[in-house]
Amino acid sequence: INIFIIIMTSQQHIEENIEKNNKKYFFRNEITKHNNSDDLWIVIDNKVYDVTKYFSIHPGGKQVLLDVAGKDATERFEFVGHSHRA
Repeated sequence: INIFIIIMTSQQHIEENIEKNNKKYFFRNEITKHNNSDDLWIVIDNKVYDVTKYFSIHPGGKQVLLDVAGKDATERFEFVGHSHRA
């Protein structure tokens, strides 16, 4: 699973943070484009996860991931009771 850091409010804020810590940042509207089984990103605790490769083997089923594809899944992730390793 690829993990990216997320969600800045302005281009200037992104540029300032990239210079400080070499992490990759995204605007929410970019994340929303990754919303299908062939390109599936979710956000948990302000981190972006590319779970495309995990889609077909997710223990909770495919629909669970599709429901949160391209969205913030933090609340649903925590509600289910995932471990910190999940």
